Amino acid sequence: MVILNNGEGINYVVHSETASVENSGQENTVAILQEAVDNRVLWAGSAPSTFSEVTTAQILADYWDAMFSAVPPNAFMFGITGDGEMKAYAITLDSMEYSREGMTIAYSASTLENDPIENVTFNSVTLVIDSQETAITTQFDNQILAADGGPCSPWTKDTVTVFLPGQDPGGIQLAPDSKSAPYQLSTGGITGAGIQVNFWYWCQEPDVPVGPASGSKPQNPDNSGGQFIFAADCSFEQKPAVFGKGIETYKIADVTSAMVDGVCVVTINKNRYTGCVTPNCCSPEGGGACPDVTPREYTCSDPP
Repeated sequence: MVILNNGEGINYVVHSETASVENSGQENTVAILQEAVDNRVLWAGSAPSTFSEVTTAQILADYWDAMFSAVPPNAFMFGITGDGEMKAYAITLDSMEYSREGMTIAYSASTLENDPIENVTFNSVTLVIDSQETAITTQFDNQILAADGGPCSPWTKDTVTVFLPGQDPGGIQLAPDSKSAPYQLSTGGITGAGIQVNFWYWCQEPDVPVGPASGSKPQNPDNSGGQFIFAADCSFEQKPAVFGKGIETYKIADVTSAMVDGVCVVTINKNRYTGCVTPNCCSPEGGGACPDVTPREYTCSDPP
């Protein structure tokens, strides 16, 4: 059983069949290698809201620098040695490198204890990463009008959807020229805020066959997608969407943020590509499905 911190912040739990710890030759510094890593990573928090979700080791690796480059996280690692003894270590993770092909994660770490760590290999390993995040109050201001979607305008009521940890999985729907209620958001979380513009766009790989998602094939066309990972000062880093391969929101919209009276106000505005949608706003399936013809046609002459 792993008992997670009940305070502010988020914990990430990474499991592997084996791990090795080796002294690097520098004081209080070790190299850790988790092998046969379970690709499923649990992340959970209890403040500002209670939630738990399962992500992947690849996503954790992709977002590591955005979350931890400024403040490396502390972690607690434990496992069982070959002779049945439990080993546990309190460490700070200075870097992380994931190999999907090898199912390994390599860390450079420093110990939180004065006693040196001996070289050891152990089994059934759990690593609990404690991100020292804080919560900020956020509000989302949608300035994208239905008319900004060109041929999509008659079919789009809510032009933007915002996804936040611990909130409705279906997202927070924002009508044109409207603001959301204030929400508490943990800074530096693995997904931050997801922002989607609800027009139909060819996806990041536009020649993917038209149709809904199937296996490794993404949906095409799709709404836009993007993750915005916020810091305590309301600045953010932007990343492609965690799910799907929709065109990046920050390519077809201007997203800005500013602290206003203690609230991080995030504004979503149109840019020159917002209306660069599929012909006649055709969709992935149904009566309005796009013809599966390449090269793809756009409603603009210079698609992003």
